Amino acid sequence: NNLQLIRNMIDDSSNPFVPAAIKLNGSDACATMCEWAHAMVNYSKADRLISPLRKDLEKASGERREAEERLAAAQGRLQAAEAKLAALQAEKQQKETEKK
Repeated sequence: NNLQLIRNMIDDSSNPFVPAAIKLNGSDACATMCEWAHAMVNYSKADRLISPLRKDLEKASGERREAEERLAAAQGRLQAAEAKLAALQAEKQQKETEKK
């Protein structure tokens, strides 16, 4: 794996794979490539940490959507039951007033 080779070079203290050291030797292009390599290694480390978190977030978001759909369905049933209850109470009230 190329990234592992670069990571080993960066971590090796005897190897001056540091942009500033390379630039001092007179190669701006190599210093830029060295900076890029450091950035890719840092990105790789961050991605390894964040990737599982992204997957967990996607899973939790899906579960939340499902829960919101169940909640909306339950609220719809509740509103229908409340409407039916109100209609029955009104009918009861009307029959009670007719008996008087």
